[in-house]
Amino acid sequence: MRYNRKPIRTVKKQQKIDLREDCGKYYNSQAWKSLRNEYFNNHPLCEECLKRDIVSPGEHVHHKLPFTRGVNEQQKWDILLNINNLITLCETCHYGIHDRMKRYGLSFCDSLSDEEYNYYHGLK
Repeated sequence: MRYNRKPIRTVKKQQKIDLREDCGKYYNSQAWKSLRNEYFNNHPLCEECLKRDIVSPGEHVHHKLPFTRGVNEQQKWDILLNINNLITLCETCHYGIHDRMKRYGLSFCDSLSDEEYNYYHGLK
């Protein structure tokens, strides 16, 4: 098993501010914070890296299907609080998945191809 020795990077403050403005009501809710903490405590390592036998600390709890895809308020909350819709990711994998979703217009993504993973992690 290999270990990811890259230092943990922090999310830029501007990115956090933009996220709060768009989705603050959801991400600042006690229900989400509680579920996120519970999931992260049970899955502290990046699940995408673990698929490749690399141990890397998780930094983000990611929604495989974005809750913003809900057509009404109830659907958004149902997607947001569905524990089966979550995955813990390191920052590199998290932004790689978001990049893949944006590039291919995907509404759901829970993994990267081997080529994409290697690209985002700077591996050969």
